[in-house]
Amino acid sequence: MNTTKKLTEQEYALIAEHVNLGYNHLKKIATIPEESLRIVLEHHERIDGSGYPQGLMADEISIGGKIIAVIDTFDAMTSVRPYRSTTYSVEKTLDILTQEAPEKFDRDVVELFVEMIQNELLSGNKEWAVPENADKGSYGVARRQHQRHFFRKVAIMHVVKKVKGQLKLGDKEKITIHNMSRSGMGFITSANLSHDDNVCIVIPGSEDQEPVKLVAVVMHSMKHDDGWNTIGAKFYRLQSARILEALAEKEAQTGQNRSE
Repeated sequence: MNTTKKLTEQEYALIAEHVNLGYNHLKKIATIPEESLRIVLEHHERIDGSGYPQGLMADEISIGGKIIAVIDTFDAMTSVRPYRSTTYSVEKTLDILTQEAPEKFDRDVVELFVEMIQNELLSGNKEWAVPENADKGSYGVARRQHQRHFFRKVAIMHVVKKVKGQLKLGDKEKITIHNMSRSGMGFITSANLSHDDNVCIVIPGSEDQEPVKLVAVVMHSMKHDDGWNTIGAKFYRLQSARILEALAEKEAQTGQNRSE
């Protein structure tokens, strides 16, 4: 699961086994109602029968399976996966879910889920907090103050430490940046970082692009069971929009070349 390469067909098939393995494991160790166990078994099924493991269609899928299918897809698309080159914004993910209903997902479930996310984003929940005067997206979801670019970029990070009154750079740590705006960035790392840690990040250059050096402070850190940490950091000064657009364009070209 920690690979940074695209999964092979064999690796994907192995991961797909988690549905049956989870179902059988829960059935053995706990007294769980069958309708709840069906959710585990059906959360990768799709309305048009293209899902797995049974290829169920429409009403063959329980309502619980339909609900968790939408929630699980939303979580997967907005989360960082080391082996996947793209991480989607909340709004883009809602767009995709809406477009794929009712072919892949239950339309009623998707509509209710979108409404719930809208309400959550606009409720002032700190986890989703955005400026009150921010403009609204196609779902009435408040946008961030600065445009956020979503891409995957490997970079080098040093934690900045104060030693005997002098600032020193810690050891090199490889990180994977998954989104960036003029004011901050999100990345994953195996390093354990805390709120208010200062970090220096170097994004390698290329033949036609100089390396980009950034200094930021960690605003939040989330540790995952697989050993990775998701980090949100704020830059000490606004970055040039031109630099960000160049990085995003370069990574988009790289991603296209990888897919070809």
